[in-house]
Amino acid sequence: MSVFERYSKFPTLLDAIRRALQGEQISYSGDFSSLIMKPLVYEGQVSPLYDEKGNINGVIGVAMDVSPRVQAELELKASEKRFRTLSENASDLVLVLDEMGMYRYVSPSHKRILGYEPEQLIGTCIFDLMPPNGLVRAVNIFTKALQDGVLPRDMCRLRRADGTYIHVEYNGSNCFDDPDIGGFVINAFDVTQRVALERSLRYQALHDSLTDLPNRTLLIQCLEDAIQKAYDGPVQKPVVLQQHQHTIALLTMDIDRFKEINDTFGHHMGDQLLQEVAARLSRLVVGTNTTIARLGGDEFAVLLPDTSEGYTHEMVAAVRTAFEEPFTVNGFPVQVEISIGAVFYPVHGEDALTLLRHADIAMYEAKRQHEGYLLYDPSHDRYNTRRLALMGALRHAICKNEFCLYYQPKIDLQTHTIHSVEA
Repeated sequence: MSVFERYSKFPTLLDAIRRALQGEQISYSGDFSSLIMKPLVYEGQVSPLYDEKGNINGVIGVAMDVSPRVQAELELKASEKRFRTLSENASDLVLVLDEMGMYRYVSPSHKRILGYEPEQLIGTCIFDLMPPNGLVRAVNIFTKALQDGVLPRDMCRLRRADGTYIHVEYNGSNCFDDPDIGGFVINAFDVTQRVALERSLRYQALHDSLTDLPNRTLLIQCLEDAIQKAYDGPVQKPVVLQQHQHTIALLTMDIDRFKEINDTFGHHMGDQLLQEVAARLSRLVVGTNTTIARLGGDEFAVLLPDTSEGYTHEMVAAVRTAFEEPFTVNGFPVQVEISIGAVFYPVHGEDALTLLRHADIAMYEAKRQHEGYLLYDPSHDRYNTRRLALMGALRHAICKNEFCLYYQPKIDLQTHTIHSVEA
């Protein structure tokens, strides 16, 4: 059997032998995997053999199994392809930043998410894509990360190629010690929709759905913030409020006989009236730091975070004047009257809940007396702690039979005799 018949299934080797017989020195490689059903790749060299007269009378060849090396190269290529595919199609941004915040690597996903070709960003600074109001914080975080060697999970905003901004959440790994990377490897993903949803949910949690005004929860937060700001201020709080002393005022108010309006026109028209009341109150405070809130039902509140007693009385007068004009409900003019209660910090309370409760007490007392407006007075509070303590003591005395009844004599002034007694 000739050599050509023996190696007929190895065309690469046969070609090398033919060329060597023609005087060439040939390097070749071949894949035997399909023949022996396992990976086998070889590399070899075939050279011509010469006789004493210089004629070619044969060939000599050397071959080496390079299957492990070829397999490793194939796995590396497959890994690179997988990484490239993941990088191009991932929803995440993958990037490498050096110690100056300059891009050293930019994943292809930047094109889809931010609108930039990777080549546009290589060598530029990531801080150039951040809005001015977030730049200082981002630089401080990055500087601290360089010092600590750790880039913590955080969020920032990045400018897209079209000028709009997206919110991204990111974390990073310190790979400065790897000479092939030399920077922070950062993985960031777009959380713009999540941030928008969180803001929407927070807004709904803090605002009244009917009037779009702040609700009770947000009012209490604003009142607590105002109290904290006043508490942190340099001025000592007065025990008695002076006419021009700056302080915090809270007004609570509700619509008199609102149930009659609901019963007459229906709840739908009652809701329409509440919306018009909210709009009219809001117009009174345009351009100020005053907060208008709906506390529920037909009750509203006005928070004046930096005011005086004089200005507060002016605001009360403005509110009452605004309600002198009738509202239109279902085509009918409806005259609406309100009752207002007012408190001042810290004279009538030193925390938000106490101030709100005292303002409500003053409002209900104004409604009971048909006064329209009253400033809180402790005598209005029929449910204070002193009264509760007295009621408890009385119940205890009754149970323990601790009462002692005394009679007072009634004297006839003409006869100077006792004619009766009273308890």
